[in-house]
Formats: sequence, structure tokens, C-alpha cells
Amino acid sequence: VWLWHWWQRRWWLAGLIAISLVVFPVWYAKTTLFQVTVLATPGEPVLIIQDQGKITLVNSGDANTARFTVLPFLQQQGVNQIDAAIRCCTPRLAKGTDTQVTNNGWSTILERLPITNFYNEPAIGDSTSQPNFEFAVQSRKGTYQTLAAGRSVETGSTDVKLLDADLPVLQLQIQGQNWLLLGNLQPDQQKQLATKIGLSNLQVLAWSGERLTDDLLKVLKPSVAIASSSSVDPDTVTALRRNKTQLFWTNRDGAIQWSPKGGFEATLELTENEASLL
Repeated sequence: VWLWHWWQRRWWLAGLIAISLVVFPVWYAKTTLFQVTVLATPGEPVLIIQDQGKITLVNSGDANTARFTVLPFLQQQGVNQIDAAIRCCTPRLAKGTDTQVTNNGWSTILERLPITNFYNEPAIGDSTSQPNFEFAVQSRKGTYQTLAAGRSVETGSTDVKLLDADLPVLQLQIQGQNWLLLGNLQPDQQKQLATKIGLSNLQVLAWSGERLTDDLLKVLKPSVAIASSSSVDPDTVTALRRNKTQLFWTNRDGAIQWSPKGGFEATLELTENEASLL
């Protein structure tokens, strides 16, 4: 009886203990997690790096992709701000084209989440909407910078580098691994890249699923290739298999996740395995 009265007088302590048992494991998991996710998006790779509570987002996709794929994932992960956002390797626009189309995804994300540091690729063609988006980032107390070719940018423990001002190629050093994100390259651009790229020990190649030439693949020799697309060029698939490259395809495998301990996992496969246990 005396113990019951003792707890009645200290109900707040019991509540605090109960809250701690729920909150602390969630907080600990979030602040110790390192994970890279390539979302299941069409057209361009969208990467999210979770680095001990810090969030880096590379590309946003269009407005629908941002609204129905990127934001739901970030919400599920309990993200309330983006520490570094990088826009790179988007389709090259002809002069006179309204770039608001390519900014729509970022605008959709910025409406929901503040961006601390936004890094944009060098302007290509008409960039009439760029000042508006720059102002929008700064109005939410973020900084807006342009990526300089050959210069590394640190985002948490990850180094990011735009390899060439004229070619849509982004290198990421992630936990000692080389990742390469390719935009859509014409065959002549791929030839140019193959002759000038100075990259060895490429672990991961992320691209849109378009055709990659044999010459470029011989230079890159990726251990893992991730195609963000509803389809993958058949000749490229054959070449990757010939080179014993592990191929993931987001339309087939869903989002692809990598962690230092777990390696690469396809989320559709994980979902199916979990469902089989129910």
C-alpha cells in the first residue's frame, strides 16, 4: 500500500520514465544511422544520405516525384529539415526553355522543409527562374551556392564534386566508396567523358537507365550499377552483366538502400520478405 501511495505522489516520474523508454531508442537510432537511399524515381537518380541525423538530398525529380516519393520518405524517417540539397545532372535545356519546370520539385520540397545549404549546378541555357528560387531558399534562412567544377563540397562525412562544368557528372565519396551520378549523356559526350575522367575503383554508378557506351563502361568498371528508370537499355544490361556488375533497377527492385554494415538491399525484396513472415 505504501508503495502505491509513493508512486501516486511521483506520477510525473513514471511518465518521464515511460517517455524516455520510447524516445531514447528512436533518438539513438536516428543519430547513429548512416544510410544511402536511391529512391524509386523515373528519369533521374534521387539520393538521400542520412548521416547521423544530418540529411543530404541529391536531386528532387519533378513536382509529382517530390510530392509523392521524396517527401513521404523524408516524413517517414522523421526528417524536419534538409542540411544539404544538391541539384545536379538535370536534363540540359535549350536556350529559351523555362527552367521553372526543373525547379518545381525543389519548390515543392522547400514549401514543406527548410534547406540549410542549397548547391546548384552551373546554369545551362535560360535561368530566368533561378533568382526566384534563390530568394526562396534565402528567405527560409538557407544559403544558395553554385557548384564549381573540380571543387569538393563537404556534406557531413560525404565529399561531393562536380567533375566537369559541361558534362552532368557528380562524384560522391561516401564512407570511402566512389559513387558516380550520371546525367543523360549523348554518345559523343560519353566518349569525351571516357577520355578525361580520372576515376579509379568506382564502386557505384547511378544513372537514368539510358544507353551507356562500351568505351565508357570499360573506363568506369562499376561494381554496382543502379538505374533510376522504368526501363533499362538492353545493350547496357548485357555489357554490365559481361563485366560482372551487380545491377539494380528501381522499377523492378524499388528503392535501393546501402549501409556500411548491411551493404545493398532492394526495398521491394525486403517488403516481400517481411510480408511472408506475417
